[in-house]
Amino acid sequence: MRMEQKCRERGKSFVLAPRFYASSKTCNTCKTTYRNLPLSVREWICPSCGKLVERDRNASLNLRDWACTRGLRESNVCGDEHGGRPLFEPKKPDIVEAEIVLGNAFQEAPCL
Repeated sequence: MRMEQKCRERGKSFVLAPRFYASSKTCNTCKTTYRNLPLSVREWICPSCGKLVERDRNASLNLRDWACTRGLRESNVCGDEHGGRPLFEPKKPDIVEAEIVLGNAFQEAPCL
């Protein structure tokens, strides 16, 4: 991978999240996951914590957290000064129904 090589050349850590990690479907605040959220929905309201979730920003925060808790346990790249332990332990996600923001209307997201 070109990005991995560039990181190596610059002395940076490279972490690759699992292909099907639901980074944009998991609320970054409470870790509730919505399995059937269509990609066309860019914002949604988390029914567990009430947060208005912006999909792209949420995904970036989840990927950062994933790298700091699972992907880089052996380094201090995420600011951990205590031997590579995670900065925090992620909460086990709940699977519940979500409301999808469609303009000014709301629609329930299907869940399995």
